[in-house]
Amino acid sequence: MTLESFSPAEAVMTHAVLPAEMREPRAVTLAQRATFLGIRASVRLCEGVLRGLRDADGAVFALLLPAGSASLDLERAEMLAAAINAGLGVTVQAEA
Repeated sequence: MTLESFSPAEAVMTHAVLPAEMREPRAVTLAQRATFLGIRASVRLCEGVLRGLRDADGAVFALLLPAGSASLDLERAEMLAAAINAGLGVTVQAEA
């Protein structure tokens, strides 16, 4: 997966927070970016009344706007979680 180039502001921020061996923005993978943002794989759906996504630590990092149907909201959240996990190279087993 290829990410868009960093804007000049993003490049400066990235340069400031990355370890010396990773200071070149093009060398940062999507998984590393997620880690820097505090998102730990694997991404799962929020349980309960929240319609959103949580990381492996249980921290909610994204909320979805209601689409008018709980089942549609669930499908949207599942699709987003699957896409993010695929981008991070994570395979999530279905919970039984």
